[in-house]
Amino acid sequence: MIVCKFGGTSTTTKAALENIFKISKSKKRKIFVFSALGKFFDKDKKITDLLIDFTLKRDKKILKEIEEKFSALKKQTNINMNLRRYFLDIEKSNDQNYIISTCFFWRKELPLLYNNSS
Repeated sequence: MIVCKFGGTSTTTKAALENIFKISKSKKRKIFVFSALGKFFDKDKKITDLLIDFTLKRDKKILKEIEEKFSALKKQTNINMNLRRYFLDIEKSNDQNYIISTCFFWRKELPLLYNNSS
């Protein structure tokens, strides 16, 4: 059995997601693990790092930056992705662990949404 882990830059473009789903069709690969979106360009910050920053600074501009990353990916892939409920939950929460863990919900939804939009 082969376990495949995808995250970081391997989940930030349409071509990268198409590659993941091509790999997922292999009968040998049965288990897939997705981590948070990574950097979109060299000096970019990872989603998890941005969420940590938000827990420390509580600056809504940070959440806007994360939302813009997902919007860019949405435009590339035509994924019907509405993560607004997560952003609303993050804004209300004072629980650092919950806020940081929301990227794990997103990583679960993203491949499912992409696979269903293809």
